[in-house]
Amino acid sequence: MLGDLFGSYLMTSIPFLVPKDNLSRFNASITLVGSISYFIGPLLVGLFQQVNQSVLFILYGSLTISSAFLLLLLPQITLTDDQAKSELAKPKHNWHQLLTIFKSYRNYAYIFLAWVVLEAVASSFDSFEVIFLTHEVGISNAQYAFALSFLAIAFLVVSSLLTFKKIKPNYDRLFYIGSGLFLIYLALVAFCQSYAQLLVFYTFLAFGSTLIGNMLYNITQTEVTTHDQPNIFLLQDVFTSILSAILVMLLGIGQNFGYLLGSMYKVFFTSALVLVLFLCLKRQKKDTISHSLIR
Repeated sequence: MLGDLFGSYLMTSIPFLVPKDNLSRFNASITLVGSISYFIGPLLVGLFQQVNQSVLFILYGSLTISSAFLLLLLPQITLTDDQAKSELAKPKHNWHQLLTIFKSYRNYAYIFLAWVVLEAVASSFDSFEVIFLTHEVGISNAQYAFALSFLAIAFLVVSSLLTFKKIKPNYDRLFYIGSGLFLIYLALVAFCQSYAQLLVFYTFLAFGSTLIGNMLYNITQTEVTTHDQPNIFLLQDVFTSILSAILVMLLGIGQNFGYLLGSMYKVFFTSALVLVLFLCLKRQKKDTISHSLIR
């Protein structure tokens, strides 16, 4: 909960601190830090696997708490722009206003909802991934562990590329490319039959997930007012969590009724494909009309 609140205001403050041309690289650098953690975490687990579990719990908990307190040592950010100060200092919306905020951002809502759908479906897949891959596909635990390490390296490489390479601010196009890669990942999961396919779809996951996540941040920071950005970032987490929980529950119920995870994955993938294509086409159509009116 605290992470969501902190993250929403952090992402809102970034456009005041970073030039617009460098937004994409800076957002990617935040992803890079997470990718490094995702890579180092499993290494620590492997290094200390013989240590007592209670000791590990205390160790990892201490690291987490210490890291949180280190945030207090960061220098205070001082905004010289009076408008920025007033925008960030405004009170939050109430829940009714929060849920109707998209009336002012109808075109943005299409890309927002596309991201929510992709993330929620991927989260539901991830919840049953171990069971699906080891029981239905036949991948061993050792192979799955290596695949996770491969995924961590892939995320690290992709986030590094986005951090050190300057990207032209055509965020929509990159979001569409990322969505396509992400949909290929979902399709490969649903139709996965071998270990080699697993490594391939993890590659698509790393590229697709990193692209759509960073591009959505860039689009939000450039299209949504500073006043509304914290609420938008908060709604991203709320909507994704709720939809993910619903989909995970449906997968669990389906399993209890004897349906194979692979079959349910195919249904989820097809639904995501239709919804994302529809939302992206609506966004593209609105953009085309807006450009025509400007001309």
